[in-house]
Amino acid sequence: MADKYTSDNLYVDEIINFEYVVNPDKDDDLDLYEYAKELRNTKFKQVLIPFKFNMGQEGGIDDYFVFTKEYDNENQMNLHPHKKHYLYLTNLEKDYALMVWKLHYGEKYKTVAYEDFINSTRFDLTVETMKLKKDNQPFDYRYVGIVSMVYDTPSSMSVILGCIRGLSCKTLWTHFNKFLLNESTLDSDIKEAYDKDLKNIDYEIEYMKRSDCVFPF
Repeated sequence: MADKYTSDNLYVDEIINFEYVVNPDKDDDLDLYEYAKELRNTKFKQVLIPFKFNMGQEGGIDDYFVFTKEYDNENQMNLHPHKKHYLYLTNLEKDYALMVWKLHYGEKYKTVAYEDFINSTRFDLTVETMKLKKDNQPFDYRYVGIVSMVYDTPSSMSVILGCIRGLSCKTLWTHFNKFLLNESTLDSDIKEAYDKDLKNIDYEIEYMKRSDCVFPF
């Protein structure tokens, strides 16, 4: 029998095929929570995730990280019929945002949008992720995420930088982590991330500990 979940049917009329999308489970939730907490302990001080915000109840704050480990179903506005995972790194330092911009565009970094970008006062990195079914046993899922840079001039503008992927939620965030460290490039789009052969990518097997990392700023 032919495989059902391949990139051939990943899109329907340029929209993601919702038959492929499944909800992240509690282990996935915990992977996102732990990674966001680690980011909060680096220079990224403003980290937003789709979990319940702790309003200061005693015993609820985990190492000064203000989110609980519980997904916030009540306040998530689901425009699509699936549970969303996302990560927002807000109010980046301008030098770091410019470094990411130049890494993305290379020698062509002075694009038509560059003047607006460089004159902005706020810069955010956003990642919106999906857990997708895939015929690739024993890995029945591929985790992918869209990475964007958001800046505020002339209004709220967004540039898609590329995509991340992993065999698990944890290795999805490891790919993003390596991108932040300028140790890995992004995939060009979701289809490339979905199709990527991950057999020989070391960080799909061994998770890099953030305590071993030094950010380039």
